[in-house]
Amino acid sequence: MMKKKLKAFILIMVFVISGTVFFNLESTTRVGVDYKVQTLKIPLYLKILNFFDRHFNYQWLTGRIIGDLNRDEEKAIKLLSWVFNHIKQQPKTLPVMDEHVWSVIVRGYGVGDNFNDVFATLCNYADMDAFFIYVRSKKEGSERPRISLQVSLVRIDGNWAVFDPYNGVYFRNQSGNIASIQDMKTGNMKIIRLSDNYKIKVDYKMLPKLLPEEIKFKLGRANVQSPVNRLLLQIRRLGENPY
Repeated sequence: MMKKKLKAFILIMVFVISGTVFFNLESTTRVGVDYKVQTLKIPLYLKILNFFDRHFNYQWLTGRIIGDLNRDEEKAIKLLSWVFNHIKQQPKTLPVMDEHVWSVIVRGYGVGDNFNDVFATLCNYADMDAFFIYVRSKKEGSERPRISLQVSLVRIDGNWAVFDPYNGVYFRNQSGNIASIQDMKTGNMKIIRLSDNYKIKVDYKMLPKLLPEEIKFKLGRANVQSPVNRLLLQIRRLGENPY
């Protein structure tokens, strides 16, 4: 009997010591300040705790915003309105921060891609695939492309739709539904603005020409804030780099 208790005690101690060593392993996190990225050392246990803290906060916030809404269209517009009204334009006197999406929400201000990051992340937590892209145009007389706009793509009822959370803009078709990219490319689109106080002037009539013909969805920062998707991403990376 004493031997069994001793073995059990030893196993428990081995487990505790192994867990302590593992969770105290050194990990890293990256923070960008004014477009300069720093890599900071952080204990693994703290990185895991922070990850789950953000995850549960995303869940809580998304549920609070969309409430009992069930239709993807209604949820997307509600989230767009919240991001547009809650996140303010980057003050010129403050540093441009690039870190976790949740930090943008807490901070309450950001640049164009921050708006898209927040919106796309919350859409994913509302069970809608979403990510953001850069659409590019070309200067007259030049073959060199330039970034003209960042927009979020959200899969609504099986079709990809376009949103500009920075300016609070989305699009409807002639039937009054959210316009799909296919609708927009055929000219079946009406520009809907949440406010006339947009941050930058955009010729949205030119947007369909800049949108990709085929949308290739892949996991990105806005999609891997949940534990399941983060695990899937790590598995995929292992598959791409087995050695």
